[in-house]
Amino acid sequence: MSLLPVDTLSLHRLTRMHYLSLRSASQSQVTYVYINKHGHSVKSKTRTLDSEPKTIKAAEDPGLVPAAEDPGLVPAAEDPGLVPAAEDPGLVPAAEDPGLVPAAEDPGLVPAAEDPGLVPAAEDPGLVPAAEDPGLVPAAEDPGLVQRKDPGLSQLQRTLVLSQLQRTLVLSQLRRTLVLSQLRRTLVLSQLQRTLVLSQLQRTLVLSQLQRTLVLSQLQRTLVLSQLQRTLVLSQLQRTLVLSQLQRTLVLSQLQRTLVLSQLQRTLVLSQLRRTLVLSQLRRTLVLSQLQRTLVLSQLQRTLVLSQLQRTLVLSQLQRTLVLSQLQRTLVLSQLQRTLVLSQLQRTLVLSQLQRTLVLSQLRRTLVLSQLQRTLVLSQLQRTLVLSQLQRTLVLSQLQRTLVLSQLQRTLVLSQLQRTLVLSQLQRTLVLSQLQRTLVLSQLRRTLVLSQLQRTLVLSQLRRTLVLSQLQRTLVLSQLQRTLVLSQLQRTLVLSQLQRTLVLSQLQRTGWEARLANVPEWQATYSCDSDSIEVTLVPVRIYRDPFTLDPNKLVLCETRELDGTAAPGNTRQQCVETMEAVKDHQPWFGFEQEFVLMTLEGLPFGWASSTPPDTDSSSLVGLDTIFGRDVSISHYNACQYAEVRITGTAAEEVPAQWEYQVGPCGGVELGDHTWMSRYILLRVCEDFRLVPSFHPKPVDSPKWASGGHMNYSTRSMRAEGGLSHILSSVQSLSRSHSEHMQIYGSEQQNQQRLNGVKPNSDFHTFTWSIAGRKTSIRIPGFVHQAGRGYLEDRRPPSDCDPYLVCSALVQTCIRDQDDTKERSAALTNGSANGVNE
Repeated sequence: MSLLPVDTLSLHRLTRMHYLSLRSASQSQVTYVYINKHGHSVKSKTRTLDSEPKTIKAAEDPGLVPAAEDPGLVPAAEDPGLVPAAEDPGLVPAAEDPGLVPAAEDPGLVPAAEDPGLVPAAEDPGLVPAAEDPGLVPAAEDPGLVQRKDPGLSQLQRTLVLSQLQRTLVLSQLRRTLVLSQLRRTLVLSQLQRTLVLSQLQRTLVLSQLQRTLVLSQLQRTLVLSQLQRTLVLSQLQRTLVLSQLQRTLVLSQLQRTLVLSQLQRTLVLSQLRRTLVLSQLRRTLVLSQLQRTLVLSQLQRTLVLSQLQRTLVLSQLQRTLVLSQLQRTLVLSQLQRTLVLSQLQRTLVLSQLQRTLVLSQLRRTLVLSQLQRTLVLSQLQRTLVLSQLQRTLVLSQLQRTLVLSQLQRTLVLSQLQRTLVLSQLQRTLVLSQLQRTLVLSQLRRTLVLSQLQRTLVLSQLRRTLVLSQLQRTLVLSQLQRTLVLSQLQRTLVLSQLQRTLVLSQLQRTGWEARLANVPEWQATYSCDSDSIEVTLVPVRIYRDPFTLDPNKLVLCETRELDGTAAPGNTRQQCVETMEAVKDHQPWFGFEQEFVLMTLEGLPFGWASSTPPDTDSSSLVGLDTIFGRDVSISHYNACQYAEVRITGTAAEEVPAQWEYQVGPCGGVELGDHTWMSRYILLRVCEDFRLVPSFHPKPVDSPKWASGGHMNYSTRSMRAEGGLSHILSSVQSLSRSHSEHMQIYGSEQQNQQRLNGVKPNSDFHTFTWSIAGRKTSIRIPGFVHQAGRGYLEDRRPPSDCDPYLVCSALVQTCIRDQDDTKERSAALTNGSANGVNE
């Protein structure tokens, strides 16, 4: 693949700049453009007129749709974008608007003479004089208003339009000044409110700080009092502990005295027993027989006494254990080491006493056994010693009683000690409970103080939030007022723009797109077989001339015989009749014209040979993949200048292959714009020394070809539920596939294009799909999703006749369906009449 020479590229750039810098001229030149006999190319003739062509009435223009039938114009009552003032939720009546206060009652409104925020218009920097306002363009320089001598418009109409535009501009300026003054007032009021709120916030902060200092001082006082109470309680506890220790020492000294006395009594009793034993040995022998009986009784009594003693011991031990367990629990709870040591000493003393009593009991048992042995030996002396034994038994019983009494006294002393200990523990627990109560009360007071502090803080925060919420509300109201004012301004601007566009569209309809009335008909020569025939060129549509500039014109013409009938190759007249018959269905068309730029040597522009390059230039950029962008841009600008309804352009699959779109518009209008765009393309390519090829198969490749896809829709297809009408039209097209293929163009050339290789469908087979491209009829995916829209016929080639294609689509999809409905209605009526007969 070779690149273009630099000189050629520079020449192309200069040529494109010529079309981008189009300017007006003073001559009146008319170029007649017409279609040749075969309908595959266009011709042109140019002549000069003495005066600028005049326009005829818009009602005589078949390409103009009346305002009542124009689908692009929606009545104000049916326009969803325009809401009546009474139903608009964004507009509230002044009497019901809570955000609007009457001027006499509004404290924030100051008379204009006293308002410092209002600046006189002469001193206001925000207001620019009309002569210095960059947003206002003088009528003589406004590109939206074209100053030209149009005989179709009267001077009175022009002055009325200009006066209306000036009034709207003056009203818009007045509204701007009012809005600016209102915004300044609202800003001043918002600043005053902010200062007031800040002063209130500062006062509340100072009060909150004072309250905090007072609360802290009260807390410090309560802490000092609680510390003093604690010290007093500790001193009382120390005193009670000293008294309890003194009481314990006194009790221990008394216990020691009683123990010494009991030991002395024991020693005396033992000495007396020894004396009595010596005397009783002599008497025991006499009373052995009697003693046996008495021994049995005594043994029984002893066993009873021992059992009672054991029971008492067990009970005492249980009581002791219980007391000890209580002491242990209380001592553990109190955790006083001194009391634990004393309790251990008491336990050791008690245990030693118990051991002594046990030793004494064992000694008694041993003595009793020894006495029994002696009594057995001295059985003979039992009789003589009965009296002595009785005395001894009495003494022993007295001793036992004294021992029991001493033990009871000891248990009483111990119980008293335990009671005193329990009382002391109870006193300690009471003191501790009082301390705990005081601590709890102090904590409760602290919590109450903290809760009061929290309440004050919460109240202060609530006040702050209320103030902030009020500020936010005022800000929101001010913003809403601003947005309402801005929305009203935008609506007024939109309405003024709509009025301006309506005025311009009326000017265009009545002037720029109308047909010529004073352009005379002209004659041209047709080559028919071997003879030449003369035809009449009848002007049907006017365009601005992008080559010789204004006031020169391009005129599209029909070719007619001398008797007024359509000449061979004039398919426009048939299209006009067909579209007039189905105008109630409002059919729209959009055409995608593909072409390839060829050099004079017969190769695609930028190709080194006839072999297709291994690249895809579809919508790409770059000097090595895109050839002819200057031609596409120049053609697009030339069509826009000529007011051809061209809507887009794009690079296609083959390098040097391009596409542009025409429409959407009616069938006749689409054919006119398509043929004029082809003519302008041929003229533009002359300046670039290139030839645009509309051949369906310009390159010998199985998949690369040039097509002329036609987008088609009716009013029912575009309405809600239009998908069913689209599918019905697809079914109608499937039944007339072969007829359409004969109408669309040369069967041989189009058959080479539609070879079934992706993205091309098969010439002989009708197919359709949703969002597919290798198909005869394509329904776009978004159309299927929306349930309404249009269909795309991908069968027409790039050199098709748009008049024939539009007529064929309408004939198949609308007129055949209407004929079928009429036939079915006639059959229904006939069957009904037969039944009646």
